[in-house]
Amino acid sequence: MKKNTRNGVIEMIILLAFVTLFILSFIYQENLKSLISKEMLVYGIITLSAISFLLDLIPQYVTPHLLIIQSKVLGLPTALTFSLIIAGAFLGSIVGFEIGKKYGVKVVKKIYDKKGYNDLKQKVKKYGKWVIAIAAITPLPYVPIIFGSLNIEREEFWKYGISMRILGMIIFAIVVGFF
Repeated sequence: MKKNTRNGVIEMIILLAFVTLFILSFIYQENLKSLISKEMLVYGIITLSAISFLLDLIPQYVTPHLLIIQSKVLGLPTALTFSLIIAGAFLGSIVGFEIGKKYGVKVVKKIYDKKGYNDLKQKVKKYGKWVIAIAAITPLPYVPIIFGSLNIEREEFWKYGISMRILGMIIFAIVVGFF
C-alpha cells in the first residue's frame, strides 16, 4: 500500500471513530451524564483541552469545534470547558506553526501528501492571508504546521490565523451555548 493511501486510510479511520463517538454521545447522552462523577468531570475538562491542542497541532479533518458541541451535549460547565478548549486550540496552533517554521517543508511532506501541500501552497500564493483567515474561522481543516512551512510571517499568522481562530471558536461556542 502506498504511503499516501495508507495515510488516507488512517485519517478516515480516525475520522470515523470521532464521528461514531460523537453520534454515540448523543444517543447515550443521559447515560453518559449519570456516569460522570465530580473527579471525572475535572479530568474530562482538562483532557478536552489536551485533545483540542492535538487537534490543532496535527493536520487532520477533525476540529476542536466538535469538542465544543460534545461538551455542551454532556452538560459540562460551559464557560470553563469552552475556555479550555479554545486555549488548547490556541496553543496547538502556535506549536504547529513554529514546528512548520523551524523544520519547514520536510516535516510537512512526511505528514501531508505532496498534492495537498502544493494545492494549499498555490491557494496561499493566490489568495494570501485570506486562506489562513477562512481556514481559521471555520471548522474547515486548519493546518498551522503548513502555514509555518510556507514562510508566512509570524505577525501575519497571529493576525489572520491565531486571532481569527480564537474569534471563530468564541462565536461558535456562543452559538452552541444558546442551544
